[in-house]
Amino acid sequence: MTTRWAIGSFGDRGRPKPLPALGQHLSAGGLDPAFAIPSDDVRPAIAAAGIDAETFPLGRPDDAGAGLTGTELAARLQRPAWQKKWLWRVLIENARLRIGPVRDAIARFAPDVVVSDAMAYDGAIAATVDGAAWASVATGLQSMADTRAYDALAQQRDALVREFGVDLAFRGSDALSPRLNLALVAPCLVPPPAPPDTVFTGSILPLRRRGDETEFPWQDLPPDRPIVIVSFGSHLSPPLAISQQVIDSAIAADAFAIVSAKDQDALQIARPGVLARRYLPQLELLPRASLLVCHGGANSVMEALAHGVPVCVLPLAYDQPLIGEMVERAGVGAMLRIDHAAGWPALIARLLRADAPERLAARAVAEQMRDGPALACRLISELATAR
Repeated sequence: MTTRWAIGSFGDRGRPKPLPALGQHLSAGGLDPAFAIPSDDVRPAIAAAGIDAETFPLGRPDDAGAGLTGTELAARLQRPAWQKKWLWRVLIENARLRIGPVRDAIARFAPDVVVSDAMAYDGAIAATVDGAAWASVATGLQSMADTRAYDALAQQRDALVREFGVDLAFRGSDALSPRLNLALVAPCLVPPPAPPDTVFTGSILPLRRRGDETEFPWQDLPPDRPIVIVSFGSHLSPPLAISQQVIDSAIAADAFAIVSAKDQDALQIARPGVLARRYLPQLELLPRASLLVCHGGANSVMEALAHGVPVCVLPLAYDQPLIGEMVERAGVGAMLRIDHAAGWPALIARLLRADAPERLAARAVAEQMRDGPALACRLISELATAR
């Protein structure tokens, strides 16, 4: 049996991250995966993840944000006109350019089922044109958050679909499969009412190395202090002053801060009690962490909860305000509000307590998500064999 992953056409490092992990689970379940990938850059990660898969490069995506730092991109996305142009480029124009290569990959690999990122419209269109069974996989809550930015593109999106003579259903940002829709989101974080056409599995953790791990000075971690990971993802960043306020709050709570500096100057962040690196091996660090502070990116939030680690969310864009709200509602963390920054040290100190209710709730959520990978693989396998 064969299956093919269509990795989303976004240019940031974040969106493809869960896909090699799911590929590991599919391979372990007897499926034979292939990957249609945005660029050759993903090939080493797939090989390092131990997945014996064919790869079909689609060309490097144009994300309209090339050359911008994460801080600059976050600021520009606050401007509706710029955001609309950027979303048009990454969602619609990139999909138009890739439908042909994706169809070629389907023809060459002849999969039983195509599994496509919910925001990679090229995968959904190509699979539908060629009559292939396909599943849609969402990695966040974009389709249930404020969808106005995506709705503004509906006319251009629907015109693209009509060009290929097919019908597709959409909810906000996401293309919906008529057969199977998965979301790698913990059920407790889904705002009610949960859509009945989607199965929420929670995080898909890798069975072994995911392939994107980085070197890290493990010997520098203190054995006697709680560890706070400060990571604003691979795509967006807050202003440096905000990052420093978060770090100062962790230090004030007598924690050791491990910071993903990304495109910010690590030398401006580093100080006693702080370890800053451009990128972090986050999955390896989470078992040793007491708290994750992030922007509310779904990957980071779900990975933390899968390890029973509570989360502080400082939202920057997209579905992140909704994820922060749902984190609070589920009792597994808190939102950091810019207008209440003076209270951040006390809030972080409270969440670091061993008996904090949020810590206990996060551990319970980890147990609830334990069967998520098996559920996802079973549903994909059933779709593959139903034809």
